[in-house]
Amino acid sequence: MSAWLPDPAAADDGRTSAPAGPLAARLAALGVLDGSRGGHGTPARDDDGPAFEVRRHVHSATELFGRDGPSPDDAGALFLDTETTGLAGGTGTTPFLVGLAFLDGACLVVEQYFLRRLSGEPALLDALRPRLEAATQLVTFNGRRFDWPILAARYVLSRRRIAPPAAHLDLVRVARRLWYRPLGTYRLAVVERDVLAIDRGRDIDSAQIPGLYVHYLRTGDAAALEPVFTHNAHDVRALVDL
Repeated sequence: MSAWLPDPAAADDGRTSAPAGPLAARLAALGVLDGSRGGHGTPARDDDGPAFEVRRHVHSATELFGRDGPSPDDAGALFLDTETTGLAGGTGTTPFLVGLAFLDGACLVVEQYFLRRLSGEPALLDALRPRLEAATQLVTFNGRRFDWPILAARYVLSRRRIAPPAAHLDLVRVARRLWYRPLGTYRLAVVERDVLAIDRGRDIDSAQIPGLYVHYLRTGDAAALEPVFTHNAHDVRALVDL
């Protein structure tokens, strides 16, 4: 596994949890307000800080593509994976962590946009837009049904415009066609392990991720989200490898 990733973490990326209600309603039921600890009015984190943040890593593309480097078709591709407040989709689902990877010259750039407070969503969407609209091709895994519709809905709800991808390669279709029969599944982590020979080791179950974000909003416990950042980084890296 590449050195840019955090500690190896074997994902179940089949997003199949029970439907969850809109995050705001669920937080209200818990007594959680944006930036506060439910029931006590104690700030969960520094509310004077940025409402969203970006983790950025830059790495040599040779590590991934060899001496010949990436093909011209790879130059404008944007690899995208989201972690959200629910796995069933719908307008009540908020992407709180958006992982991107793209090529910049001889470098692979990995960015993770993290929503520290719910009030920061408009700013996060504004920061994402140039990346999304500059891409000549969007590359996702189940993104046609999940990631992109959710992002597009958030732009609409925030009264913002976003252009649809110029082209969209959803690798879940490729995985299903090529590997479902020999592997018995086309889940990303299994394809990564059995086809790419990359073992993530321990990884968080996708179904746990929404609950960890709610926990973070209630308590400000950012350390609890580190496995989520690792999971997201693995997913983005797997898209590039595929």
